[in-house]
Amino acid sequence: MTAGRIPSIEGGIQPTLLSTTGDIMYASSASNPARLAIGSSAQVLTVSGGIPSWATPAASASGLTLINTTSFSASAAINVDNVFSATYNAYKIVLSGISSSGAGNLGLRLRVSSTDLTTAGVYRYGGLEWGDNVTSVGFVTSGTSATFQRLLYLDGNANDRGAAIMDMFEPFSTSLTLTHNWENRIRPGSTPMGFGGVQHGGINNTTSYTGFSLIADANNFTGTVRTYGLQNS
Repeated sequence: MTAGRIPSIEGGIQPTLLSTTGDIMYASSASNPARLAIGSSAQVLTVSGGIPSWATPAASASGLTLINTTSFSASAAINVDNVFSATYNAYKIVLSGISSSGAGNLGLRLRVSSTDLTTAGVYRYGGLEWGDNVTSVGFVTSGTSATFQRLLYLDGNANDRGAAIMDMFEPFSTSLTLTHNWENRIRPGSTPMGFGGVQHGGINNTTSYTGFSLIADANNFTGTVRTYGLQNS
């Protein structure tokens, strides 16, 4: 007996129906075989119009979406415009690698169409502060500021570094804007000192805001601020 291809028989499937490695055979209709060519790398098998097909999977939605990155150097005022919209209800504002030329607070002031909010009696906040010398632990007196809501304090030592994160809720909607933030700062060296704080607050009006400014009450600051939107679903 000579080895070879088995002869086709009535009702059988012709081997030539599959022409490429990875081809898939399916029924395009009752009793009617058809070939689905192999898909591309990373594609998945799905169904379209009632028959199998290859498709690129949709990217899964991340919980956080980076909206803006702004780096600044030796600045007393940093404007970040057009980052708030109806797309998100909540945002994270992240400050990293922060240093200063001298003692001062770095705060946040909301903006509308590139104009700062400076209305008196708007920002209200309070919270806790702590440090490695223990005596600095205590409650920050609740206060009102016409200038900004504080994010971070540095005393200007050449090696000081600070970071802060603010959660902000509904700045774009016409409802009260609420905030919660923590700060951390450290002075490395032979006798390192670390300090931190947690603050909560809000902006006592129902304005729809589109951006914010970082404002120094004294001296200049250097670092990076990133704005993220939190997916609503």
